[in-house]
Amino acid sequence: MAYINNNSMQSAMPVAGAAPTGAIDGAMDENQLKAMLANLSDEELDEYLSLMTQDYEGENAMMDEQMATADALRETATPEGRQAGGMYHAANPLEHLGAVAGRGLGEYKARDANEQRRALGDDKSEALKLMMRGISGR
Repeated sequence: MAYINNNSMQSAMPVAGAAPTGAIDGAMDENQLKAMLANLSDEELDEYLSLMTQDYEGENAMMDEQMATADALRETATPEGRQAGGMYHAANPLEHLGAVAGRGLGEYKARDANEQRRALGDDKSEALKLMMRGISGR
């Protein structure tokens, strides 16, 4: 029986229907995993192994490229005035607007890349959960 600590009590209280003894948050030890894997058919084992070893290299490379683009946009230089013919000419207000728009687009692209990376992590963890549920028969 698993235990949950209650901050208002000094001792831990057992929780009905919780993970088996020795398991933390439903995690299995190595022997339990080996026993479950031994009971799988070859097709099921192949399916679970493909889920575990799925290659996400293409997705990661795409997100890295998006993040590099976003970083370049976020580092858009601030326009500066120019000295011409002995006179100083301030930067055009539209140049400032373009720099601000570039930084904003960079932030948007960075946020989008981070959300995609988070979604990919969720997909990976969901695949692992489905695999473990299938192995354990739950």
